[in-house]
Amino acid sequence: MVKPGGSRAYYFAGKGRTIRIMEELLKSFSPVEIILCVWLVVKGLTEVIQKFDWGKSRLKQAFDSDYRAREKQKKLEDKVGSLEKFYEEKKRVDEGFAHLKDVDEKILGELTDIKDALNEHIRVDDERNADSIRAYILRFNMELVREILHTREDFIEVLAKIDEYERYCESHKDYRNNRAVSAISNIKRVYEERLEKRDFL
Repeated sequence: MVKPGGSRAYYFAGKGRTIRIMEELLKSFSPVEIILCVWLVVKGLTEVIQKFDWGKSRLKQAFDSDYRAREKQKKLEDKVGSLEKFYEEKKRVDEGFAHLKDVDEKILGELTDIKDALNEHIRVDDERNADSIRAYILRFNMELVREILHTREDFIEVLAKIDEYERYCESHKDYRNNRAVSAISNIKRVYEERLEKRDFL
């Protein structure tokens, strides 16, 4: 080797000495020994290359294993992301259904109120109609008390009203009917008498 600061002449001189030493060594070995030495060198180089290839293979396997692990991790992360997105969508849907449920309950409550109001309106109308029929029955009975004559058709009409009135009273037990009981009984009695005597107007 060239020493720092050495001249080129010194370098070539040293190289020449190395060559002469090698020539002397080769002369001291027989051809068989030289071949054996070469074979050992080649074998050693082969083993080094094989070990290098083995190390390279192990590195490749490690790299591939790491790559597969990263790919698996990426797939798991993607799956987790998909699940998180799914649960977010489900959460929004559940919130929507909860809102719809609140709306349904509100509408149902309003419908119940409307139904109650309608039933009350029907009850009031039916009661008003019953009051009107009762007034008609009482007026007709008052005319009979005053001995005002009526035709048979008048009696048939008032008896039909009495039937309607009694059906209403039967289906509405809370309706107060005591004011017309006597009048109805009297109308039916007078009708039977007129029917027997045939003295309708």
